[in-house]
Amino acid sequence: MKQFPESVRSRSTPKLIEGCLTWLVTTVILITVWQINGSNVKGFPPTIAFNGTGPGESDLSSLRLVHVSVDSAASGWRKTSFMLSPEVDGSYRPYYSQFGLAADVLLLVKNFTKCDTDKLFKHAKTTLRALTATVLGLFVAWAFIALSKLSGCILGIFFCLADGIILNANNAYWVLPLSMTIFVMPWVTLYIAGFNRRGITYLIMQQFIFVFLRGLFGYEYLSCFVLAPLPALFYYAVIYFDGDWRIAFKKMVIPAIALVAGGVLGFSFAVGAHLAKGYHGDKITPIEMMGIIKERAVARVGSSPDGASQQMFKDMSQQSAVYGFLDRIGMGGKHAAGAFLYARAWYFYLQAYTISIGERLHIPFAAFLIATLSSGLYFFLTSFHRKWPVEIYALFAAVLLAVVVSFSWAVAAPNHMMHHAKLNLIIFHFSFMPIALLFMVETLRISVKRTVDL
Repeated sequence: MKQFPESVRSRSTPKLIEGCLTWLVTTVILITVWQINGSNVKGFPPTIAFNGTGPGESDLSSLRLVHVSVDSAASGWRKTSFMLSPEVDGSYRPYYSQFGLAADVLLLVKNFTKCDTDKLFKHAKTTLRALTATVLGLFVAWAFIALSKLSGCILGIFFCLADGIILNANNAYWVLPLSMTIFVMPWVTLYIAGFNRRGITYLIMQQFIFVFLRGLFGYEYLSCFVLAPLPALFYYAVIYFDGDWRIAFKKMVIPAIALVAGGVLGFSFAVGAHLAKGYHGDKITPIEMMGIIKERAVARVGSSPDGASQQMFKDMSQQSAVYGFLDRIGMGGKHAAGAFLYARAWYFYLQAYTISIGERLHIPFAAFLIATLSSGLYFFLTSFHRKWPVEIYALFAAVLLAVVVSFSWAVAAPNHMMHHAKLNLIIFHFSFMPIALLFMVETLRISVKRTVDL
């Protein structure tokens, strides 16, 4: 057993200053590049469309979401804040399920400052972008001092060009600064406090607080947030036990259960706050509100066509090879429609742009997956006759758990993935893509170094 070598407590003051400077510089660079490159970000190839419109574009302009999206037009904005304004007519009843703290905050700021709506939207976009850059800059600084300068630089470049992040950085609906904080802080917390009882206690407390706050904005990506600390926990456990996966896994089971329980408890408190507040001024009882939330959650999380899109999914599925195959083996109807929904969603997301450089150079998500699988296979095959640094074993373990974290929502909520295709690009940036990128860079760096040394 050993304490992980990159502990802040063993670091000199100059090293900590270097990390803080890296954090500051990265934040400034991210804000600047996002401002310049934002117009080139598409998210998906232009040939991909849903009902004649780009995926997710209707979500940003529809009246029912305008209360929480700072990219939406100002018209009707005040009518759709369900928390503070009872002006919504009966047709919007299903959307009482939206927790909507973003709308409350924007309305409070508007009422307090008497600011023009257009100016408020502009300032909100700038603030959200800056906060997102600050959180991601912290993770870059961690990689810079805990792994290597090369990893920190590559990760910073990735964040500068990542389509999913740029598309959502200034959108109040997904609250990206808080969402990414849930992912980033476990790495920083355990780096500072250590893999011990105190560090894990801090982690459980912050998991409850952050998931509770995020829950006040909405239930989307809940599984990602509840599971977010697990890759960092496994990473530090593997390092602490000097690369012994079996002992590390045994020792992290109880803390992992406690972390997941803390996240679930935090979200439960958020639902309770929503029930206590959401019906204020309206003729909706807490029981009715709970029913609305449950109905909406089931519709989004389900794997069968639902709502207004039911006929569209049915028509498309019946024309698909997947439906025909399942129908021939006696699994038609609901099962075929659900299977087609998964297949159609992944058909789009495999083509989604991971990063964009200018207007012509785009790297699809499928290419990133292939690179990750290739690096993992190379590491696995060479580990039989080559001793890797313990950090590589730890990163590999973290990648495996990151797959579970990021893809949990994609598997659990295919309806949501289909309805919000462009916006849902962000789930792949929760854990999986940043950690996989660090694993690939570190594996390549050490391999090249060994070759040069030979």
